[in-house]
Amino acid sequence: MNANGLGWTKDEHVHQCTAEKGMGQMNFLPIAQGTRQQRCGLHGRRSQQDISHYDLSEKPCFNLVTTPGKPAAALNILRETILGRELFDFAFKTYAERWAYKHPTPADFFRTMEDASGVDLDWFWRGWFFTTEPVDISIDEVKLFNINTKNPDIELAAKREANEAEELYLGDMINSKLVAYTMVEQKPELKDFYNKRDEYQPTAYDKKKYEDFLAKLSDEEKEIINGKWNYYQMKFSNEGGLPMPIILEFTFSDGSTERHYIPAEIWRFDAKQVSKVFYAKKTIASVALDPNLETADIDRSDNYWPQRIPKSRFDLYKGYGRYGAPSNEPNDMQKAKKK
Repeated sequence: MNANGLGWTKDEHVHQCTAEKGMGQMNFLPIAQGTRQQRCGLHGRRSQQDISHYDLSEKPCFNLVTTPGKPAAALNILRETILGRELFDFAFKTYAERWAYKHPTPADFFRTMEDASGVDLDWFWRGWFFTTEPVDISIDEVKLFNINTKNPDIELAAKREANEAEELYLGDMINSKLVAYTMVEQKPELKDFYNKRDEYQPTAYDKKKYEDFLAKLSDEEKEIINGKWNYYQMKFSNEGGLPMPIILEFTFSDGSTERHYIPAEIWRFDAKQVSKVFYAKKTIASVALDPNLETADIDRSDNYWPQRIPKSRFDLYKGYGRYGAPSNEPNDMQKAKKK
């Protein structure tokens, strides 16, 4: 055991390592045993600090939770998405030069990559090498907000449009067929002010109130109110547990697209669910989360808004009974050889 006290897990026996800061020994459970928290990087419950900070120097021994393909996938994501190729290659070259002909441990690699790149990657090492949690981020909700301009001509017209767009109530639909005319229609003298007025037509009082409101605003505030911006509040959930950046692609109603990259630090204060507001003058038609498969998300069915209907195909078999077609179908290589 070296000064860093980090050892690779090679079997499922109990690992014992001596802490150099103390006189005793620290016993750690094998990966296949113990509670879920003990298997996931010797952590207790996931807290806010777990997402952003994982100090390797505080732990005298580690059990790395890895499979043969996981480190390769992690380093590929680190190079292509987190750091970028140029910064990753520089940091990796620095690691190779600094530890040439020596005996580096995983902790040495982690620290060197952070030191050379200048990027805090504690959350990345913890998630990819010290837990078994997968990447699964979902789009839970998208809401559209617009600023209330206080302009009666605009706001009352918007209310009229919203009212006309509402679904018809079943009872009103039936009554319209059964009732030939209402009492007010039969006797016009029963009509009062509220029967005659158009509630969506601005009055002189409404216009005067709006003029008084504008008089109190600066030119900058007027520009914000009349800017016709669309504000989209989006909620995301970390279903898998492994924090990763949120990569979004907006497709607008005119066919144009826009990319947004939100760093993984967004999960620092709430590791389960986060919310973020985006604004644009264009109308968003659809949203795609991780559109280019950069984060190894295991469930892409919840990565779209509006939700996409999954497409699939099934085969029809005739005369083969409940177990389907016989198993003597040639494989692709055999098919290619046949003339």
